[in-house]
Amino acid sequence: MTTISAKIENNDKNLFEAIINSIGLNVTTAITAFVKATIRENGIPFELKAAEDPYIYSEENMKYLRQSPLTYWIL
Repeated sequence: MTTISAKIENNDKNLFEAIINSIGLNVTTAITAFVKATIRENGIPFELKAAEDPYIYSEENMKYLRQSPLTYWIL
């Protein structure tokens, strides 16, 4: 056995515990289930994708970014 330690927002931890407790699990059991599923799937056991927020990539935002002094370094 080993221990995994992670830093997360206190509110996220509280919400997570409330959800898993409501289905009869504790943090250790929930994380162990995630680890086992990751091993079984040979990857994250759920889809990861960027937010579908049109504001993030709006043309207005892109125009602002292109005019930014940091454009030289990041775009």
